[in-house]
Amino acid sequence: MRLCRSILVALLVAHALARGAEAVADLESKLDAALAERWRRAVSLAELYEASGDWQRAVHHYEMARRIRDDDTHVLTQLARIYGEHDARESLLSVYTALTRLQPTSIAWLRELGSTHFRLGHRDEAEAVWQKIVEVQPSKTYALRHLVDIYSSHKLFGKAVAACQQALALSPNDEDLLQRLAEAHHSSGDQLAALAAISQFGIGRSSFRSHRALRLRHNAFIELALPIAARVDLETQLAKGPCSAADLAWTLARSLEKAGEPRSAVPFYRRVATEEPATPRGKAAAEAAVRLGRQPKD
Repeated sequence: MRLCRSILVALLVAHALARGAEAVADLESKLDAALAERWRRAVSLAELYEASGDWQRAVHHYEMARRIRDDDTHVLTQLARIYGEHDARESLLSVYTALTRLQPTSIAWLRELGSTHFRLGHRDEAEAVWQKIVEVQPSKTYALRHLVDIYSSHKLFGKAVAACQQALALSPNDEDLLQRLAEAHHSSGDQLAALAAISQFGIGRSSFRSHRALRLRHNAFIELALPIAARVDLETQLAKGPCSAADLAWTLARSLEKAGEPRSAVPFYRRVATEEPATPRGKAAAEAAVRLGRQPKD
């Protein structure tokens, strides 16, 4: 008798639990449907408000949709576009953080997240995000090329130069990378390094195969503002083929000293001495810089 009673109780409990589970499942299904409908209406309203030019209300409804479904990339990209158009940086940071969480190998989102950190003054965070591009991109050269563009666009020319040099160590004859290196040097104010990078293309004027390179070469000479004789000597050195910034500095230092402009020659001698401290030419340049630096001003 007791056994029958126990079995009956167990059956009743199991039945109640089953009905409870069914009820929970039914409620969850209804909730999901309601949320899906609310999400659809929020997106529709956002699109309507945006079309009418009311971006604040559009954002309000897109954010409402985002709270319902935080993994929808369509809503997130719409928010990124609107926040970007109105320079809402803190909001952009939140959106790009969500997008990189959802698509961690997307270079586009990593680039934008890093740039947003940078514009907010978060330099370390920006650098950490940008460096992830190297981790997620199978081709390190390709990833470094992205970093060069990113650094240059944010006027971080020293970092752009370093990234170019890293990439060139992997692909030494890549003329696009050499061009980017030359442009980074030029933008940083180092015209000799820019000319030296372009000189790696080949020999003589025929080596400047692009309008970018020709324009950069022209602008570098303008920035250097050299006397005619020194300019001719520098062009002669470049025509000989690949050379280093120290080669060009040595040529200019000797040309300027010969032309009776010892003070102008000193910075170029110092550069040679700095870049080649252990070579005979570097030691001679160091001595010349000291000697000419002691001469009285006119």
